[in-house]
Amino acid sequence: MGNLVTKQQLYSKINYFDGRMKAGSSVHALDGKDLEAADLVEHSVALRAFQDREEVFSLEKNGFEHIMHRSQVHDFHDGQLVYQYYYPETIELVKDRVKAKLVVPINHRIRPKHCDSNISREPVQMAHGDYNPEKVTSLLFEKTGFFECQNPWKGYCLNELKQRRMWIINVWRPIHYPVYDLPLALCDRETVEQKDVVYSTRDYPSYSIEMMLLRYNPKHSWYYYERMHPGVALLFKGYDSSQPGPTDSVFHTAVKLPISDASLPARESIEMRLACFF
Repeated sequence: MGNLVTKQQLYSKINYFDGRMKAGSSVHALDGKDLEAADLVEHSVALRAFQDREEVFSLEKNGFEHIMHRSQVHDFHDGQLVYQYYYPETIELVKDRVKAKLVVPINHRIRPKHCDSNISREPVQMAHGDYNPEKVTSLLFEKTGFFECQNPWKGYCLNELKQRRMWIINVWRPIHYPVYDLPLALCDRETVEQKDVVYSTRDYPSYSIEMMLLRYNPKHSWYYYERMHPGVALLFKGYDSSQPGPTDSVFHTAVKLPISDASLPARESIEMRLACFF
């Protein structure tokens, strides 16, 4: 557990929000589509590899880390196998790492480079945080359509859970081949300032999510796992109720590497979000 300051780095372009808005205000976007062209701007940033780092990353300090862990699931396009095996093993992985009393799965997404299914999504190529921390509690406890499974809170006392400290953890991994292009890049939350953050609403059929977009700041430090393979899982925070500010979530994005080989397999990955109660 943990990750191997950086000896080598490369430069890539990251899409940042560039609208004429006051930081902390909201912009409405239908599934983010009207933001992608009009309000995003590319900035060249240094990408540092996890493997070259001497200081250890941690969920507690940086908001992310990696764990060596290989799933027993071989076909992630078989939804039954994902629910039957990947959900339980990921719950146990996270529960063991963060020492939570309860871990509840929220949902998962499979991201092939080209896709057309309800569960699959194209890799998101813009710096973002998954949730507005001020809206997470109502989203989790009131919007059941947010969850992959029905009746997610059956058997639990919601009033008691609402009093507990809660994290939302995202577990991300490749599912077939190493990631040769469009790896997931994570921004060290210690380098993000309050003024960098803008909120944006994304609408889905049964609920809406207010997510966070990121303005460019040259202080931002971005990291990726070079040639990440299916035996590695990235864990990063989407929310921490004891630190509910926007700069305490981990901003992330898929990034196009400056040198890529089209003959190599395209990225395929799975991400799973889980609510952890302490």
